[in-house]
Amino acid sequence: MKLLFGAECPGCGRPLAFTLGQPEEFRCDACGTQGRHPPEVVEQLRKADDLLRQSDARNRQFDGVQRFSLRASGVLLGIYLFVFFVAMVPAGCSAGCAVVHSVGGTPAGVMMMGLPPVILFTSGVLGLLILLWTRRSLREKSAAIPPAAPGAPARCRVCGGPLESTATDVIVRCPYCGADSVVTRGVLAGLHGRLQLATGHYSDVVSRSATAIGSGLAGLVLFPAAVLVVPVVSFLAVASLFTFYIDDREDPPDLSARYVVETVPGVNLECIGLVGRSGGRPSISFGFYPREIGDSGAYTRSLVNGAAPGRMVPITDFVGRTVYWAPSMDPLRERRWTVTGAFKPPLHNGNVLRLQPEDRPATQNTVEIGRAMVCFPPGESGS
Repeated sequence: MKLLFGAECPGCGRPLAFTLGQPEEFRCDACGTQGRHPPEVVEQLRKADDLLRQSDARNRQFDGVQRFSLRASGVLLGIYLFVFFVAMVPAGCSAGCAVVHSVGGTPAGVMMMGLPPVILFTSGVLGLLILLWTRRSLREKSAAIPPAAPGAPARCRVCGGPLESTATDVIVRCPYCGADSVVTRGVLAGLHGRLQLATGHYSDVVSRSATAIGSGLAGLVLFPAAVLVVPVVSFLAVASLFTFYIDDREDPPDLSARYVVETVPGVNLECIGLVGRSGGRPSISFGFYPREIGDSGAYTRSLVNGAAPGRMVPITDFVGRTVYWAPSMDPLRERRWTVTGAFKPPLHNGNVLRLQPEDRPATQNTVEIGRAMVCFPPGESGS
């Protein structure tokens, strides 16, 4: 509801807006009825006018940013939607990965990939709804008083004076009190039937109308930026939680997983393979070839007719052994490592070995068997 200081017209019964610039008489824009106010009404209107003159007219006017916000609110909404949908592209990829990994991935890993897009989508939609509500509310607060009849002028939201405007105007400044009012047809049409007459305490009504826009219009500019920051902050918070807390946790290894040691073609070393399934068929995964082989793919051996592999052991069987392993750019046989432990991180689907280089005991690395190729020096496989 929008407050209108005035009374019912004695001629047609419609809301009649009083004008501070003409405190002694009135004229109804709807039916043309004219008359003079009672002395007590004249006194109240003059007090309200004195109060208005003592206040700073700039408090009733929009600054440059606020004018742009009102005139280009559709542009701001378009920018918000564009940024939101652009941000949802990588988030959608993350959600897709979460769906794929939900079949065989860990709950923590699925949550790591699935939670950020959920946060982004939820905050984005919530921000859009609040943005639309904020824009509507602020437009109504700063809207002029709608015309009482077709062809009649809109009136100043503060002093009730007539406003001269065209069909293309968005904001019009009152020539009497200097207040800015929104005069777009859509906004004014939405106020018809929603005017509430204030038949007394005109000074309070004028004071409230004069300051109604001061604290609200900043939302049209600041709110979209704030909402767009929320998903980013949320994503960083979730990522930090998983990275620094969950991913650093070392759960006991999955002892149901089985491993074999076989010679890998091209490497000509006995390497550790994870017994599992690939493409729905029983297989053994040995991980990606080292760089010097010239093959960037992973070596997987299918088990013909589901035949069981040779001797299978749990991951803990390799603790304390000496192995070859190398980062992607280094030769496989360049450094020997000692397996110092085995565990299962929450964000990994498989077991992980902790390796310590023999020439640099203070350094440690972790590798996931089945993805990284870990092999034994000649004669040290124990098979």
